[in-house]
Amino acid sequence: MMKKLFALCLLLLAFSLFACSPTQENADSGLTQSAGGEILEFGIITDAEVVNIRQSASMEGRILDTARRGELFLVEDSGLADDEGNLWVKIRYRGESAFVHSEYIFQMVWEENTTLNMGEVLERDVYVYSEPSTDSEILYRTYKGEPLILYAAEDADWYRIFYSRGEAYIPAGQIAVRSVDVNALLNEGAS
Repeated sequence: MMKKLFALCLLLLAFSLFACSPTQENADSGLTQSAGGEILEFGIITDAEVVNIRQSASMEGRILDTARRGELFLVEDSGLADDEGNLWVKIRYRGESAFVHSEYIFQMVWEENTTLNMGEVLERDVYVYSEPSTDSEILYRTYKGEPLILYAAEDADWYRIFYSRGEAYIPAGQIAVRSVDVNALLNEGAS
């Protein structure tokens, strides 16, 4: 489950930084792409530590499970309104369709066969900062095992990471780093 969350989080983070076109800018970020791959839409859970995954696009829909911040899902459809005007995102969850309220999922597009640099938080209560300094604003507190999409190493001590509201940084010594293929992420968690 943690691998799925980590992989999905990284994919979504990568997309939001490069939402307009995932091409040249990726060369500077440590992300690489193969030409000619299918374009895939992902959603990453943001702005809430735990979110309900529902059977139907409604606040009354049966809760199938919960997702934690950083989990990544393949998006099947979005902008689906219920009778109350709430917007929902249709995701692929355990091989079936399910729904997440659009307020809690950040959508991004990425080309299949893309390699992402992912980080996994190693300890409990690691803070994410607005600048590469512990004197800067704390944006949020992570949980142990939280997946992160890494863009670049600022220096030996800090990584710039995906954050749905802009730039964010985490101390390098607090995360394990690995390169992950988007297709592998799909096979692990979004399918």
